Order: sequence, then C-alpha cells, then structure tokens
Amino acid sequence: MTIKNSDITKEQNEKNKYTSLKKLASEIIRGRKQIHHLISEAERGRIMGGQRNVEATCLIGTSKGTDLSDTSECQALYQEQLIEDYAKHEKIWYEYEDQIKNKWDRIDNKMGAEAEVYLEKDGIFVIKVMHYINSDTPLEFLDNRISLHNALFPDTQYELIGFTKTKKGFAFIIKQPYIKGRETKIEDNLSEFMAKAGFSPEKIHSYGNNVLKIEDLHEANVLKGKDDRFYFIDTISSLNNKSLYESFEIFSIV
Repeated sequence: MTIKNSDITKEQNEKNKYTSLKKLASEIIRGRKQIHHLISEAERGRIMGGQRNVEATCLIGTSKGTDLSDTSECQALYQEQLIEDYAKHEKIWYEYEDQIKNKWDRIDNKMGAEAEVYLEKDGIFVIKVMHYINSDTPLEFLDNRISLHNALFPDTQYELIGFTKTKKGFAFIIKQPYIKGRETKIEDNLSEFMAKAGFSPEKIHSYGNNVLKIEDLHEANVLKGKDDRFYFIDTISSLNNKSLYESFEIFSIV
C-alpha cells in the first residue's frame, strides 16, 4: 500500500491542530487566558469541568463553521462531528456496548431518560452517559449542563471525560461524585432554601432570578444528604440573557 504525501500532510495538520487546542486549554486552566462567553462564574465552572471540557468548548467556539446564533439540527450535527473527530484522535471516544455498557454497573433503571448512570468500582464516583436532549447543541450542553452547573453546585460538579454514541445518538461521558442520600420531600422545604439563595418559583420544579434559571428540580434530581444538606445532582441551568450565548472570544490575561 502506498501512503500519499497528502495523507501525511492531513494527518500532521490534524495533529498540530489538536496540539494547539490542548495548549490553549491549558493556558485557560492556568489563568493565562480567559474565555469570554458566559458570565465569569460560569467560566470558572467550565474549568472545574476539566481539561476536556475546556478543550471541547474551545474546539467548537473557535471553529469557522460554528454559528453561535444557530440552534438548528444541522449546526448541532456539525458540532457533534467536530467533537467526534477530536475525541477519536485523543482516544477519549468510547464504544458504547464494549467500553461502557459492559464495563460499569448501572445503578438506575430509568428507560428513555437523558442520562444512564453507572457506579465506578471505587464507589466514590458515578459515570453518566448523557444525551443533550435538553440542549439544542453540544456547545449549549457544555455551557449549561456542565459549566454553569459546576459554578452553581460545586459539591456535585461534573467532569467531562469522554464521548460516545448510543442508539439514541451522540452522548457525553461525565464523572460526578456519588451522593448518598434520599429524594427530597415536600416537608424538606426546598422552596424555602431556594428563596434564601435568591431564587423565586416560576413554574413547577423551576426557579429563577434576574440572571439565572434553574429547572427540573424534582425530587429525584435534588437529594437530601445524610448531612441534611441539599445536593443538586441533575438539574438544568441557563442564563436569562440569551445574547451572552452568541459571542465567543478568548483573551490573554495581562
């Protein structure tokens, strides 16, 4: 078999692209550069999501084909392909049946849910295979479901560790502390806790203020820990100012 020079050049260009991406993400994590996309607290939550969370964000945010104002399926598929190519190059693309489904023990039995939850062998973390059915695009998932969540709820922070594809489509692989607790009850007064935190009820299982909206706070997504604290393990957060999602810049910190 003859290897063409064009193939070598393509492979080298791809390698250089991802090497530059990793360097950029490392500079952001170390505080030498900063992403201006969400509010500053959310960008700190992005860094809490790990190296891969920052890399995936930069990959999509700096791509010429990304249109931040476009929430169409076509744009979502474009972003999926960007991440899949990157993940396969970085060896963080996992075959669902062999490397996930048959590797960890599933601890939930919810069919058709956004996430499948598996317990790591050490019992300290859970692994979630999460589809972005509540986000229009992969970048929106990185913004809201990981970065903003981490800023709001650091006790249950998400770390992005890889990607996969199931029968339901493209999915993120997330690592999260395993919280031992029970589902919240009415008598736990979650609404009182949210009011003290500055959030007013908007509709069922939803709270908001001038800046943020937090949804899907039903009893299974907010646990009461053995220490009597609330743990928000799987809620949906977003910014009320939608225009913030339509700009993306990276600045050097002087």
